Amino acid sequence: AARIRYDFDVIELSALTAIHIGRATAEPLHDRPSRLLEILQSKQWSYFDYLPGRYGQTPCLDDAICCVAARVRQWITNHSKPTRQVLELYCRAVKSLQAALDDPCERLHPNVLCATEVLSIYELLDGDRGHAWYLHAAGASSLIRLRGPNAYQTDFERALFIAQVGPIYTESILKISHCFLQQPAWQSLFQSLMTESTNLPVCGNTAASMWACISKIPGLFRSILSLVSNPPETACATRDLLLTRFLKLRSQLMALGKKHNFTSTVRCGPTDFSYLLADRPETDENYELLGLFTASLLILERNVVILDESTAPVMEAHVQQLAWEILALKKDASASKPRAAISLALKVMIAKAAVLTAGEWQQAFCNRGPDGMISEGVIRRWVGLSSPRRVTRAFDELLKRSREVNLETVASHSAYFGMMFCQSMYGVDENEDSS
Repeated sequence: AARIRYDFDVIELSALTAIHIGRATAEPLHDRPSRLLEILQSKQWSYFDYLPGRYGQTPCLDDAICCVAARVRQWITNHSKPTRQVLELYCRAVKSLQAALDDPCERLHPNVLCATEVLSIYELLDGDRGHAWYLHAAGASSLIRLRGPNAYQTDFERALFIAQVGPIYTESILKISHCFLQQPAWQSLFQSLMTESTNLPVCGNTAASMWACISKIPGLFRSILSLVSNPPETACATRDLLLTRFLKLRSQLMALGKKHNFTSTVRCGPTDFSYLLADRPETDENYELLGLFTASLLILERNVVILDESTAPVMEAHVQQLAWEILALKKDASASKPRAAISLALKVMIAKAAVLTAGEWQQAFCNRGPDGMISEGVIRRWVGLSSPRRVTRAFDELLKRSREVNLETVASHSAYFGMMFCQSMYGVDENEDSS
């Protein structure tokens, strides 16, 4: 019915439920609206596959589908701010969703969770309401948790869960807070996705194993920040324990990369973007998975830099290499894999934040405090670079400046970028050597 009314099939929006879609995705869409048409041609298995059979069952889901279908139809024909008709459909969808959430008997129904996730796509396409996307994503995350790990038995419910794992993880990283997905019951759900979901595509199985591993990162990160901000009398022992746990998790992630044939390399430094995707086919899903793997490894190793004074210089150099690999991967994907390129937007933001803070981090691990760790302020400034436009503007400006300097290695590029950024944003002493 929605397809007939709005001349658009919402199933085509399956690409916007990719492995790691987030608010950063909206920036490239709004910069070049025609990208949406390219993305719609890259369908994938998702909860959208089950919507035709569920249309007409639940008012809030019907309203969400009509709202998003109308907005996408308008976007495709004449990209502009939502029309009055679209806004009326949106208000109706929000009102009916709120009514469902207020009903204790209805709020845990999978169609209500689905309506919340569908509406988040509307917010993704509305560049003036970035905060609203976070509210919908947080609402969906709360519903996922409220329903509990045993509530995802059908393929439809599991597809809803998989589509929301990325935003849940991202929110935990940006807030430096524990992620509930690290709890044993949720880890068991990941395990069942890998062994019992017959309709889950192969890439979904790989993604589930990766999410099970990296969902433990935010909690460990939170523990590090607590240690740095309020060190106990046993700080050294706590630091050693955290370092052991981070290195173990890093080994597990590396083993997953090896198992699934993921490898990547920057061959000629940051001015020559190229990458190697081992023996895996060059599909959207594999680009997305490699991006997720590389960005997660970058975050893990940045945390090791905080804890381990002896390996910090080598580990930070590898962090910078990983950052350039992500940028190389994005450049490659942009040429022929529009859906993958869009889903890599958040990883690109993570990579650029690492490059932009390289100089400050190099200074920080050369001038550690008495406890041997990097300061809380340095850590928070790195994580605080969460605005896609802010990071992109700063990165592009520093890239432009770097062309005036003869730099030969990834490490020296990154140190230069980081030093210039810290001088302009944080007032770092420009006489400090960062090479």
